Amino acid sequence: DSNHLTYEQIPEVYFSPDSKKVITGSFWGNARIWDLRGTNLSKTLDFDKEADVLADTVRVAIDYSGKRGITLSSNGHGVIWDLASLEQITKFYAGQLVHFGDVKFSADGARFIVAGSDGLARIFDSTQGQLQTTITLSSNSLMTGEFAPSGKIAVVADVAGSIWVLDVPTGKREFSLNISGPRVNEVHFSPDGTSVLAAASDAKLHVWNVTTGKESTTLTEQKLGGEPFDLGGPIDLTMPSWAFVRTGFICGKFSPNGHFIAAGGENGRLHIWDASSGRQLLKFDAHVGRITSLSFNRAGNQILTCGEDGKAR
Repeated sequence: DSNHLTYEQIPEVYFSPDSKKVITGSFWGNARIWDLRGTNLSKTLDFDKEADVLADTVRVAIDYSGKRGITLSSNGHGVIWDLASLEQITKFYAGQLVHFGDVKFSADGARFIVAGSDGLARIFDSTQGQLQTTITLSSNSLMTGEFAPSGKIAVVADVAGSIWVLDVPTGKREFSLNISGPRVNEVHFSPDGTSVLAAASDAKLHVWNVTTGKESTTLTEQKLGGEPFDLGGPIDLTMPSWAFVRTGFICGKFSPNGHFIAAGGENGRLHIWDASSGRQLLKFDAHVGRITSLSFNRAGNQILTCGEDGKAR
């Protein structure tokens, strides 16, 4: 696809609900909103000076209505934005994220969850930015977290590959999902909330049934005839052990109708599978270097990706 947004390395990207705009995170202390009708930069969301101290990586999120967005810097300072007026609604603090961490809205937009580098999952009210619940999960950094569509449970994973299903009202751990070691880079619920996938450093997508807690599907890249095998992609240092790990699949999502699963990772290829059969339907080179994030549009007929090459496509 020749249509792309050019920027420095991009850690995260989201479609607006109407698919007319895109919001991108950055490694430079701000986020940017782009108008897709001309791929023009329409707004840079900057932090104030207090929040900008030591800020580098900025995570972003958009609620399902498209009315509010979040920018969250790695120093833990965040802002909730009115995306119509592009004015700040309120600020919040969620603990330092350092290299890892994540922020996601609940489906109804009433709350958001932050997975932090201090091993804590924090749940906030998204109207006032008030902290509602703090859940101690791990001595390791948390990588990613997400609410189920019902908002009653959430799933959170750390850098050591531990995954917990949480009861949101009480903050209690319901049960753990066993992935046996590889780092989990992203978790995502299916639209009906019955399954959760994990994009992992073992170059696999693991899919569990949330009711039984059992792994139902494992997806891998399927090589075509005559296609050379990869010699191994980039590696990351994982704190606090400082062990080297392959990054494998970095991001993965169900399509809005639940029929497809898309994933991207260290080799820059985008993969699409049939969710029910696990059959690989499509793969192609999307970026030079890692794909760091992907997002389906609301209709499910477009996929937005971003990567280390500084482009969102």
